Amino acid sequence: MLNVAAIEKCALAEFGKGVTCVVFLQGCDMKCGYCQNKDFVPKYSEKAMEATAEQLIEEIPWDEIDALSISGGEPLYSVTLSEGGGRDLVMLLMHARRLRKQTNVDTNGEFHDDGKRLLLEHVAPHLTSISVDIKYGNPLYLSGIVSTLRRCDALSRTRFRMVLYKGRWQRKSCIESGVSTMLALGIRKVKGMRNTEAAEMMSDEECSSMKEDYRKLGIDLEVA
Repeated sequence: MLNVAAIEKCALAEFGKGVTCVVFLQGCDMKCGYCQNKDFVPKYSEKAMEATAEQLIEEIPWDEIDALSISGGEPLYSVTLSEGGGRDLVMLLMHARRLRKQTNVDTNGEFHDDGKRLLLEHVAPHLTSISVDIKYGNPLYLSGIVSTLRRCDALSRTRFRMVLYKGRWQRKSCIESGVSTMLALGIRKVKGMRNTEAAEMMSDEECSSMKEDYRKLGIDLEVA
């Protein structure tokens, strides 16, 4: 069973082209202050519903969408909370691929948990893309992301993103440290997002300055 927090049946795709159905799973192993889905962070919620892959397949308007994205919360963490959830997630993604839909999973990249790494290995073959939100510039965290994606043969399908909230990477030394680690791991492009009302986002001027800093250091920061 999958612990479903919400389903957005027809959303503008954040990856690929066309219309996306987004299935949000309940539960997350991080508590970011700028999270736009804070209600989905707790492991359990009275508003969440348990659903099998078969039930979701019936619920999703396949004829109206071009892509399926699994988000949260942290879907790779949420699924490990319920027995059989991994099987249901794989079945759902396999069905989407049989219908020639694009498939995506959003993850925070925190792969310290063996269950999350193992689950990604199972779902990765059925994904056309993986979206990783970079939370911080810690070398161990970043290297853990890349090594896990390489083991799943998924690095080439990964889109790296980060939320540009006010005060992020305030010091040049923080930027240089984070960027040097990304470059050493082969990360060359990051999408910066300002799509949450949970925290104050960077101004256009601050984003332009940060984008230039990244460019000088060798990374293309695309500001949305």
